[in-house]
Amino acid sequence: MQGIIVVGVGMPQIILEKNMIRDFFQSGGLSGFDYAYGYPGVNKVLQAGESFRYRYGLEINV
Repeated sequence: MQGIIVVGVGMPQIILEKNMIRDFFQSGGLSGFDYAYGYPGVNKVLQAGESFRYRYGLEINV
């Protein structure tokens, strides 16, 4: 195996807890969607890539 491609974003499910986080950050003038859904989704994709890198010794380019 020479490499992998992760297609799509690992977006979290829309649930009450995430909506509360979104509302909290939006009330402070920040991008609530990014904090509740965007950043956790990107983190999930990066963790999946790390798993493959560890298992197969691949180099990951983001």
